Amino acid sequence: MKKHNELINDEGGLRKLCERLSKEKQIAVDTEFIREKTFFPQLEIIQIGSDKESWLLDAEVIRQSKPMSKLFTDLMRNPKILKVFHAGQADEEAIYFTFGQTVTPIIDTAIAAALCGYGDGVGLANLLSSALGVKIKKGFARSNWSLRPLPDQLKEYAHSDVEFLLNLWKKLESELSALNRVAWAKDLCSKLEDPDTYETNPEEIAERLFKSGRLDKTGYSILLELVKWRENRIRSLNIPKKWIADDSVLLDLASARPKNSEQLLTFRGLNKGEAKKQSDVIIAAIKKGKSNSEEVSVPKLKREKRLSAAQARSADLLKCFIGILASKNQIATRYIATSPQINRLVLNKIRDPDELVESCEITQGAANLAGNEILGFIHGELGLFIDHGEVKTLDISGKK
Repeated sequence: MKKHNELINDEGGLRKLCERLSKEKQIAVDTEFIREKTFFPQLEIIQIGSDKESWLLDAEVIRQSKPMSKLFTDLMRNPKILKVFHAGQADEEAIYFTFGQTVTPIIDTAIAAALCGYGDGVGLANLLSSALGVKIKKGFARSNWSLRPLPDQLKEYAHSDVEFLLNLWKKLESELSALNRVAWAKDLCSKLEDPDTYETNPEEIAERLFKSGRLDKTGYSILLELVKWRENRIRSLNIPKKWIADDSVLLDLASARPKNSEQLLTFRGLNKGEAKKQSDVIIAAIKKGKSNSEEVSVPKLKREKRLSAAQARSADLLKCFIGILASKNQIATRYIATSPQINRLVLNKIRDPDELVESCEITQGAANLAGNEILGFIHGELGLFIDHGEVKTLDISGKK
């Protein structure tokens, strides 16, 4: 593969590249960004690869130019070009926060690999080794990608992330096709294209924290106001959430409800500098939460029923069976059923595979793949036995 080591950082060079890539049916994409000291990912390098070449783009220069940004986003949203990522959620997020748009259409080789039996969350180096027998060097992910000129070893590392990605996708696509799972993979990957995936909703955060059961109605109303304050603050300052206050601190504040700055400053976990600068704002948020408590609609907690000791043993047995199905069908276990979904299977009386989707929130793809076997096992129509060390299923329903 021809590797272009000069970073593309001018409109003419980017336009030429976009015209070249517009003729491709699929391209490989990866990003390098820094986020240790910021809330928003600081996108530095964008890698793009075709079957025969790879390029490095200077993301910060492109971001600062409207014409260049449009050239890039038009390419990333060209419906005729499939963009291939590996573990692409972080890349999508970085591009979205930098350019205001997600990439579409995409395929994520990590998701595709999980549906082909390579394991869940497998890294690119390990996947390339397993699927293609290719070895690449890793270990530069935490490097300073803002360096200019970019050191040669970082350029080489950046190229390696897209160098074999299209060949990897071709291999996985062939395996998915043989398993009749291409549509399933694309459906799962399409969720990464939704901007809502990367936008924080204060109501959703407050509702998630409220599920702890530690707060009453007034506490929830205060918590909501505190979450709104923090989310606005970390965005305006562009700093990590933990530098202001993590979730547990907001929960404690909503419970303790300090009445003035003096009480607030004694609170552990809240950034002291922020407590001083923002004390009036924080106290005002607490007061507003109190006054709004009668108007705020408290979320209804969907509490999962606790399993009895006998039910827990049943869940363990079912989890083992689903793990066997996952291995048999060459798929990561969680794509058939997660632990909460397995608990619902134990608690609910289900006879129809369609109910697996409605009542247990199992995906349609998983229901189609293993629904009948899961229900057969639950209802005593399917058993397990060991044949020469291999676990096999046995129809014990008596049906012909």
